[in-house]
Amino acid sequence: MAILERWHPETSYFHLPHGEITITLDDVACLLNLPIKSTLLGYDRLTKEEVMEMMIEELGASPADALEKVERTRGAHVRFHFLQRIYDAELLAAHEAVGDEAEVNIHRERVLRCYFLYLIGTQLFVYTSSTYTEVAYLAYLSDLARVHEYNWGADTLAYNYHILGVGCLWKERSVAGSCTLLVGCILQQFPDIIGWGEVLGYTATMSRAIAFAPLRGNQVSDPYKRCLDCMM
Repeated sequence: MAILERWHPETSYFHLPHGEITITLDDVACLLNLPIKSTLLGYDRLTKEEVMEMMIEELGASPADALEKVERTRGAHVRFHFLQRIYDAELLAAHEAVGDEAEVNIHRERVLRCYFLYLIGTQLFVYTSSTYTEVAYLAYLSDLARVHEYNWGADTLAYNYHILGVGCLWKERSVAGSCTLLVGCILQQFPDIIGWGEVLGYTATMSRAIAFAPLRGNQVSDPYKRCLDCMM
């Protein structure tokens, strides 16, 4: 919240007493280990039928469940609790199909798609409600061997710029509270900032965005504001 007040959407920079800083593509690659030099993601508006087809083919949802979820979310969304249910069911199906390699692979791929969708919706593109993610991302998870060929980093940076612009409005500040990239970037720039501690067991192979954990009692923004304003 303290650093969000210093974000200027017009320049995409944080304005601080000692100068300006921003989040770059290199930061995204370093903090989240995402590719930044690959094929850009493209989005088309999906029809209800296309959404249902993707959920049935890529996740293994039943036609009735797919229709219900599309109607309930009023758009091309899938809720996390539904992903959890599909994840558990497909994991069990993979276990029961041991001995049939082709069938096991089908169920395991569905499990992975559920997990990737969850990561995308909770770490990269976090919506205000934090209860659902877009079905459209399944288009890039159809062939799991090619997931790394897409430029997830550029989309993540653009989305975070957008969410910061929305969040700096006083009525919408809660929007930016769940930006993993923002938190990771702040703590990398200011490792001694109060209220955060290093995660035990962290290794260099993990994402830098999870190297720190919030301590108790850091819900008040005034100490952070004073800390930032005194930095020279």
